[in-house]
Amino acid sequence: MADINVGIVGAGFMAQSAHILCFQRAQGARVSALASSRVELGRQVADRFGIGTRYKTHHELAADPAVDLAVVLQPPEYNAQTCIDLLRAGKHVLCEKPVCLSLEEARRMQRAAEESGRLLMVGFMKRFDAGVQAARAVTERWLASGEAGQLLCGGVRSLIGGDWLANIGGLFPVLKTEEPSGEKPRGAGPDWLAEPYGAEPLGFGSAYYFFNHVHSHDMDLLNYFLGQEFEVRFASWESAAKLAVLSYDGRPVTLTVGGPMPNNRWDETLWLCFEHGRVEVQLPPPMLVNSPAQVTVYYMGERQELCDVRAPYSWSFLRQAQNAVDGVAGRAEPICTIDDGVAQLRMTEAVFRWLSDRA
Repeated sequence: MADINVGIVGAGFMAQSAHILCFQRAQGARVSALASSRVELGRQVADRFGIGTRYKTHHELAADPAVDLAVVLQPPEYNAQTCIDLLRAGKHVLCEKPVCLSLEEARRMQRAAEESGRLLMVGFMKRFDAGVQAARAVTERWLASGEAGQLLCGGVRSLIGGDWLANIGGLFPVLKTEEPSGEKPRGAGPDWLAEPYGAEPLGFGSAYYFFNHVHSHDMDLLNYFLGQEFEVRFASWESAAKLAVLSYDGRPVTLTVGGPMPNNRWDETLWLCFEHGRVEVQLPPPMLVNSPAQVTVYYMGERQELCDVRAPYSWSFLRQAQNAVDGVAGRAEPICTIDDGVAQLRMTEAVFRWLSDRA
Protein backbone atom coordinates (compact mmCIF):
# COMPACT_ATOMS: atom_id res chain seq x y z
CA MET A 1 0.00 0.00 0.00
CA ALA A 2 1.24 3.51 -0.80
CA ASP A 3 2.33 5.77 2.03
CA ILE A 4 -0.22 8.08 3.64
CA ASN A 5 0.59 11.65 2.62
CA VAL A 6 0.43 13.98 5.61
CA GLY A 7 -0.10 17.74 5.43
CA ILE A 8 0.78 19.89 8.45
CA VAL A 9 -1.23 23.03 9.27
CA GLY A 10 0.85 25.26 11.52
CA ALA A 11 4.61 25.66 11.94
CA GLY A 12 4.93 26.68 15.58
CA PHE A 13 6.49 25.10 18.64
CA MET A 14 4.47 21.87 18.80
CA ALA A 15 4.76 21.29 15.06
CA GLN A 16 8.54 21.63 15.21
CA SER A 17 9.18 19.87 18.53
CA ALA A 18 6.90 16.86 18.19
CA HIS A 19 4.40 16.37 15.40
CA ILE A 20 6.40 16.78 12.18
CA LEU A 21 9.22 14.61 13.49
CA CYS A 22 6.83 11.90 14.70
CA PHE A 23 4.85 11.74 11.47
CA GLN A 24 8.13 11.49 9.56
CA ARG A 25 9.08 8.54 11.81
CA ALA A 26 5.68 6.83 11.57
CA GLN A 27 5.68 3.73 9.40
CA GLY A 28 3.71 4.10 6.20
CA ALA A 29 3.63 7.91 6.30
CA ARG A 30 5.21 10.74 4.35
CA VAL A 31 4.98 14.40 5.39
CA SER A 32 4.40 15.96 1.98
CA ALA A 33 3.11 19.49 2.67
CA LEU A 34 3.09 22.28 5.23
CA ALA A 35 0.77 25.31 5.48
CA SER A 36 1.68 28.35 7.56
CA SER A 37 0.28 31.88 7.48
CA ARG A 38 3.73 32.99 8.64
CA VAL A 39 5.33 32.40 5.28
CA GLU A 40 8.97 32.84 6.27
CA LEU A 41 8.60 30.61 9.32
CA GLY A 42 6.87 28.01 7.16
CA ARG A 43 9.73 28.15 4.66
CA GLN A 44 12.37 27.72 7.36
CA VAL A 45 10.52 24.84 9.02
CA ALA A 46 9.87 23.12 5.69
CA ASP A 47 13.55 23.47 4.83
CA ARG A 48 14.63 22.00 8.16
CA PHE A 49 12.38 18.95 7.82
CA GLY A 50 12.71 18.51 4.06
CA ILE A 51 9.05 19.21 3.23
CA GLY A 52 8.81 20.09 -0.42
CA THR A 53 5.32 21.58 -0.77
CA ARG A 54 4.54 24.81 1.10
CA TYR A 55 1.26 26.69 1.40
CA LYS A 56 0.13 29.89 3.10
CA THR A 57 -3.38 28.76 4.06
CA HIS A 58 -5.17 25.59 5.03
CA HIS A 59 -7.48 26.19 2.06
CA GLU A 60 -4.55 25.68 -0.31
CA LEU A 61 -3.54 22.51 1.51
CA ALA A 62 -7.16 21.30 1.42
CA ALA A 63 -7.10 21.63 -2.38
CA ASP A 64 -3.98 19.47 -2.68
CA PRO A 65 -5.18 16.09 -4.00
CA ALA A 66 -2.03 14.36 -2.74
CA VAL A 67 -2.76 15.03 0.95
CA ASP A 68 -4.60 12.21 2.71
CA LEU A 69 -4.30 13.32 6.33
CA ALA A 70 -4.15 16.91 7.62
CA VAL A 71 -2.66 17.54 11.06
CA VAL A 72 -4.03 20.78 12.52
CA LEU A 73 -1.67 22.42 15.04
CA GLN A 74 -3.26 25.72 16.01
CA PRO A 75 -4.77 27.42 19.08
CA PRO A 76 -8.32 26.13 19.68
CA GLU A 77 -10.07 29.30 18.51
CA TYR A 78 -8.91 28.50 14.94
CA ASN A 79 -9.74 24.82 14.92
CA ALA A 80 -13.43 24.42 14.24
CA GLN A 81 -13.61 26.12 10.83
CA THR A 82 -10.19 24.85 9.75
CA CYS A 83 -11.11 21.23 10.48
CA ILE A 84 -14.55 21.57 8.90
CA ASP A 85 -13.01 23.00 5.72
CA LEU A 86 -10.50 20.15 5.53
CA LEU A 87 -13.14 17.48 6.14
CA ARG A 88 -15.37 18.93 3.43
CA ALA A 89 -12.39 18.81 1.08
CA GLY A 90 -12.16 15.06 1.69
CA LYS A 91 -9.21 15.02 4.10
CA HIS A 92 -8.87 12.92 7.21
CA VAL A 93 -7.89 15.18 10.12
CA LEU A 94 -5.95 14.97 13.36
CA CYS A 95 -6.67 18.09 15.42
CA GLU A 96 -4.60 19.16 18.41
CA LYS A 97 -6.42 19.41 21.71
CA PRO A 98 -8.66 21.03 22.75
CA VAL A 99 -10.63 20.92 19.56
CA CYS A 100 -12.36 24.26 20.15
CA LEU A 101 -13.83 26.56 22.79
CA SER A 102 -17.44 25.40 23.12
CA LEU A 103 -19.57 22.30 23.01
CA GLU A 104 -21.64 23.84 20.19
CA GLU A 105 -18.51 24.19 18.02
CA ALA A 106 -17.35 20.67 18.90
CA ARG A 107 -20.68 19.24 17.79
CA ARG A 108 -20.42 21.16 14.50
CA MET A 109 -17.07 19.47 13.95
CA GLN A 110 -18.59 16.11 14.87
CA ARG A 111 -21.40 16.56 12.33
CA ALA A 112 -18.93 17.61 9.63
CA ALA A 113 -16.90 14.44 10.22
CA GLU A 114 -20.01 12.27 10.01
CA GLU A 115 -21.18 13.98 6.82
CA SER A 116 -17.77 13.74 5.15
CA GLY A 117 -17.19 10.09 6.00
CA ARG A 118 -13.66 11.02 7.05
CA LEU A 119 -11.85 10.51 10.35
CA LEU A 120 -11.57 13.44 12.74
CA MET A 121 -9.10 12.41 15.41
CA VAL A 122 -8.09 14.44 18.47
CA GLY A 123 -4.59 14.91 19.85
CA PHE A 124 -5.11 13.71 23.41
CA MET A 125 -1.66 12.15 23.19
CA LYS A 126 -1.61 11.02 26.85
CA ARG A 127 -4.01 8.23 25.89
CA PHE A 128 -1.21 6.84 23.75
CA ASP A 129 1.35 6.71 26.56
CA ALA A 130 2.39 3.07 26.97
CA GLY A 131 2.09 3.31 30.76
CA VAL A 132 -1.38 4.83 30.54
CA GLN A 133 -2.50 2.04 28.24
CA ALA A 134 -1.04 -0.60 30.58
CA ALA A 135 -2.87 0.93 33.54
CA ARG A 136 -6.10 1.09 31.57
CA ALA A 137 -5.78 -2.60 30.71
CA VAL A 138 -5.57 -3.43 34.43
CA THR A 139 -8.54 -1.18 35.19
CA GLU A 140 -10.67 -2.66 32.42
CA ARG A 141 -9.87 -6.17 33.63
CA TRP A 142 -10.83 -5.32 37.19
CA LEU A 143 -14.06 -3.62 36.13
CA ALA A 144 -15.03 -6.58 33.93
CA SER A 145 -14.03 -9.40 36.26
CA GLY A 146 -14.78 -7.90 39.65
CA GLU A 147 -11.56 -9.41 41.00
CA ALA A 148 -10.71 -6.16 42.82
CA GLY A 149 -14.28 -5.57 43.98
CA GLN A 150 -16.25 -2.43 43.22
CA LEU A 151 -14.68 0.81 42.09
CA LEU A 152 -14.93 3.18 45.05
CA CYS A 153 -13.48 6.49 43.90
CA GLY A 154 -10.75 8.09 41.87
CA GLY A 155 -9.22 11.31 40.71
CA VAL A 156 -6.67 13.28 38.77
CA ARG A 157 -4.25 15.79 40.28
CA SER A 158 -2.45 18.19 37.96
CA LEU A 159 -0.35 20.85 39.68
CA ILE A 160 1.53 22.72 37.00
CA GLY A 161 5.20 22.92 37.83
CA GLY A 162 8.60 21.77 36.77
CA ASP A 163 9.84 21.86 33.21
CA TRP A 164 7.03 20.47 31.06
CA LEU A 165 9.30 20.99 28.06
CA ALA A 166 11.92 18.61 29.54
CA ASN A 167 14.60 20.64 27.72
CA ILE A 168 13.23 19.52 24.36
CA GLY A 169 14.72 22.70 22.91
CA GLY A 170 18.16 21.26 23.61
CA LEU A 171 17.39 18.52 21.08
CA PHE A 172 15.17 20.42 18.65
CA PRO A 173 15.83 24.20 18.79
CA VAL A 174 12.67 26.05 17.84
CA LEU A 175 12.72 28.32 14.79
CA LYS A 176 11.07 31.72 15.23
CA THR A 177 10.44 34.78 13.09
CA GLU A 178 9.07 38.25 13.77
CA GLU A 179 6.10 37.74 11.45
CA PRO A 180 2.62 38.51 12.77
CA SER A 181 0.29 35.55 13.04
CA GLY A 182 -2.47 37.28 11.12
CA GLU A 183 -5.93 38.24 12.29
CA LYS A 184 -7.02 36.12 15.21
CA PRO A 185 -10.60 34.83 15.17
CA ARG A 186 -12.83 35.99 17.96
CA GLY A 187 -12.61 33.23 20.52
CA ALA A 188 -15.90 32.98 22.35
CA GLY A 189 -16.99 30.41 24.88
CA PRO A 190 -20.63 29.67 25.72
CA ASP A 191 -22.89 32.73 25.96
CA TRP A 192 -23.94 31.85 29.53
CA LEU A 193 -20.36 32.00 30.90
CA ALA A 194 -20.30 34.26 33.96
CA GLU A 195 -18.02 37.30 33.82
CA PRO A 196 -15.54 36.13 36.52
CA TYR A 197 -14.59 33.11 34.39
CA GLY A 198 -14.27 34.56 30.92
CA ALA A 199 -13.52 37.65 28.92
CA GLU A 200 -14.09 38.58 25.29
CA PRO A 201 -12.17 37.45 23.38
CA LEU A 202 -11.15 34.48 25.46
CA GLY A 203 -7.46 33.82 26.07
CA PHE A 204 -5.10 32.38 28.65
CA GLY A 205 -6.15 35.14 31.07
CA SER A 206 -9.61 33.56 31.16
CA ALA A 207 -10.21 30.81 33.73
CA TYR A 208 -12.44 28.97 31.24
CA TYR A 209 -9.93 29.15 28.38
CA PHE A 210 -6.99 28.14 30.60
CA PHE A 211 -8.81 25.15 32.10
CA ASN A 212 -10.15 23.99 28.75
CA HIS A 213 -6.72 24.31 27.10
CA VAL A 214 -4.23 23.20 29.74
CA HIS A 215 -6.30 20.60 31.59
CA SER A 216 -8.19 19.06 28.67
CA HIS A 217 -5.82 16.08 28.95
CA ASP A 218 -6.85 15.49 32.57
CA MET A 219 -10.54 15.56 31.72
CA ASP A 220 -9.93 13.19 28.82
CA LEU A 221 -7.96 10.76 30.97
CA LEU A 222 -10.91 10.44 33.34
CA ASN A 223 -13.20 9.72 30.41
CA TYR A 224 -10.68 7.29 28.91
CA PHE A 225 -10.63 5.20 32.08
CA LEU A 226 -14.21 5.64 33.30
CA GLY A 227 -16.37 6.34 30.25
CA GLN A 228 -18.14 9.47 29.07
CA GLU A 229 -21.13 9.46 31.44
CA PHE A 230 -20.47 11.85 34.31
CA GLU A 231 -22.09 14.59 36.36
CA VAL A 232 -20.56 17.60 38.10
CA ARG A 233 -21.50 17.61 41.78
CA PHE A 234 -19.33 20.47 43.04
CA ALA A 235 -16.70 22.95 41.88
CA SER A 236 -14.54 25.58 43.57
CA TRP A 237 -12.41 28.11 41.68
CA GLU A 238 -11.75 30.56 44.51
CA SER A 239 -8.10 29.79 45.29
CA ALA A 240 -4.91 28.85 43.44
CA ALA A 241 -5.99 25.20 43.72
CA LYS A 242 -9.15 24.49 41.72
CA LEU A 243 -11.42 21.54 42.48
CA ALA A 244 -14.22 19.79 40.63
CA VAL A 245 -16.05 16.80 42.11
CA LEU A 246 -17.57 14.52 39.49
CA SER A 247 -19.75 11.46 39.71
CA TYR A 248 -19.27 8.49 37.40
CA ASP A 249 -22.20 6.13 38.01
CA GLY A 250 -22.46 7.38 41.57
CA ARG A 251 -18.74 7.06 42.31
CA PRO A 252 -17.01 10.28 43.43
CA VAL A 253 -14.07 11.35 41.29
CA THR A 254 -12.04 14.49 41.96
CA LEU A 255 -10.26 16.74 39.48
CA THR A 256 -7.70 18.96 41.24
CA VAL A 257 -5.69 21.48 39.23
CA GLY A 258 -3.50 24.40 40.15
CA GLY A 259 -0.09 25.95 40.24
CA PRO A 260 2.38 26.95 39.14
CA MET A 261 4.44 24.99 41.67
CA PRO A 262 8.20 25.61 41.99
CA ASN A 263 9.03 21.92 41.90
CA ASN A 264 11.60 20.34 39.61
CA ARG A 265 9.28 17.58 38.45
CA TRP A 266 6.00 17.12 36.66
CA ASP A 267 3.11 16.58 39.06
CA GLU A 268 0.23 14.91 37.22
CA THR A 269 -1.28 11.75 38.67
CA LEU A 270 -4.38 9.65 38.02
CA TRP A 271 -5.57 7.17 40.64
CA LEU A 272 -8.43 4.73 40.96
CA CYS A 273 -9.30 2.94 44.21
CA PHE A 274 -11.23 -0.35 44.25
CA GLU A 275 -12.37 -2.39 47.26
CA HIS A 276 -9.39 -4.72 46.88
CA GLY A 277 -6.95 -2.80 44.75
CA ARG A 278 -5.57 0.51 43.63
CA VAL A 279 -4.08 1.77 40.35
CA GLU A 280 -1.90 4.89 40.24
CA VAL A 281 -0.45 6.52 37.12
CA GLN A 282 2.22 9.20 37.31
CA LEU A 283 2.40 11.02 33.99
CA PRO A 284 5.75 12.20 32.58
CA PRO A 285 6.38 15.74 31.33
CA PRO A 286 4.65 15.92 27.93
CA MET A 287 7.84 16.61 26.01
CA LEU A 288 10.01 14.00 27.75
CA VAL A 289 11.00 11.63 24.96
CA ASN A 290 10.85 7.84 25.50
CA SER A 291 9.74 7.97 29.13
CA PRO A 292 6.30 6.39 29.64
CA ALA A 293 4.08 6.92 32.68
CA GLN A 294 5.02 5.16 35.90
CA VAL A 295 2.28 2.76 36.95
CA THR A 296 1.83 1.24 40.40
CA VAL A 297 -0.75 -1.47 41.10
CA TYR A 298 -1.60 -2.35 44.70
CA TYR A 299 -3.30 -5.72 45.23
CA MET A 300 -5.21 -5.79 48.54
CA GLY A 301 -7.09 -8.42 50.50
CA GLU A 302 -5.60 -11.89 50.87
CA ARG A 303 -3.01 -10.91 48.30
CA GLN A 304 -1.03 -7.92 49.59
CA GLU A 305 1.34 -6.92 46.84
CA LEU A 306 2.67 -3.66 45.42
CA CYS A 307 3.73 -3.94 41.77
CA ASP A 308 5.37 -1.58 39.31
CA VAL A 309 4.04 -2.02 35.78
CA ARG A 310 6.93 -1.48 33.36
CA ALA A 311 5.82 -0.11 30.03
CA PRO A 312 8.23 -0.08 27.07
CA TYR A 313 10.30 3.01 26.36
CA SER A 314 8.28 5.04 23.90
CA TRP A 315 6.91 8.52 23.26
CA SER A 316 3.19 9.16 23.25
CA PHE A 317 3.44 11.62 20.33
CA LEU A 318 5.00 8.98 18.08
CA ARG A 319 2.46 6.35 19.14
CA GLN A 320 -0.32 8.86 18.40
CA ALA A 321 1.08 9.61 14.95
CA GLN A 322 1.33 5.91 14.15
CA ASN A 323 -2.26 5.29 15.24
CA ALA A 324 -3.49 8.18 13.09
CA VAL A 325 -1.65 6.87 10.03
CA ASP A 326 -2.86 3.32 10.66
CA GLY A 327 -6.40 4.61 11.13
CA VAL A 328 -6.39 6.37 7.77
CA ALA A 329 -4.84 3.29 6.13
CA GLY A 330 -7.51 1.04 7.66
CA ARG A 331 -4.99 -0.94 9.71
CA ALA A 332 -6.29 0.12 13.14
CA GLU A 333 -9.16 1.83 14.90
CA PRO A 334 -8.35 5.39 16.01
CA ILE A 335 -7.90 5.54 19.78
CA CYS A 336 -9.15 9.11 20.09
CA THR A 337 -11.84 10.70 17.90
CA ILE A 338 -14.01 13.80 17.82
CA ASP A 339 -16.48 11.96 20.08
CA ASP A 340 -13.84 12.16 22.81
CA GLY A 341 -13.25 15.83 22.04
CA VAL A 342 -16.98 16.47 22.43
CA ALA A 343 -17.00 14.64 25.79
CA GLN A 344 -14.10 16.77 27.05
CA LEU A 345 -15.86 20.03 26.02
CA ARG A 346 -18.99 18.75 27.72
CA MET A 347 -17.02 18.40 30.95
CA THR A 348 -15.47 21.86 30.63
CA GLU A 349 -18.89 23.40 30.12
CA ALA A 350 -20.47 21.35 32.92
CA VAL A 351 -17.86 22.55 35.42
CA PHE A 352 -18.25 26.20 34.42
CA ARG A 353 -22.03 25.95 34.19
CA TRP A 354 -21.99 24.84 37.85
CA LEU A 355 -19.73 27.78 38.72
CA SER A 356 -21.61 30.34 36.61
CA ASP A 357 -24.98 29.37 38.06
CA ARG A 358 -23.60 30.22 41.52
CA ALA A 359 -21.59 33.33 40.62
